Amino acid sequence: MANPGEVLGVVSVVGIIGWTIRGIVDSVLHRGDARKGSAALPHLDDDRLARIERAVDAIAVEVERVSEAQRFTAKVLTERADPQRALHRLPENPT
Repeated sequence: MANPGEVLGVVSVVGIIGWTIRGIVDSVLHRGDARKGSAALPHLDDDRLARIERAVDAIAVEVERVSEAQRFTAKVLTERADPQRALHRLPENPT
């Protein structure tokens, strides 16, 4: 009986080669389908794109607010854990 490690290696190599050949054949056979599909994209009008842009901008603002809140919470928790450090800390906006 053959070494199980060798059998596993041979089966893996044969499987990888078969999977690669299948992928190449599929891409060659369906190359024409991809060209036809790209022309069938829906037309987006300017109003719809403007709404999408405003929505993405709003999401970006909210993500920034959440990250600022997280930084503040982390700073407060760090100061609670080490009160001496909070006493010796310089003010961030010296005015």
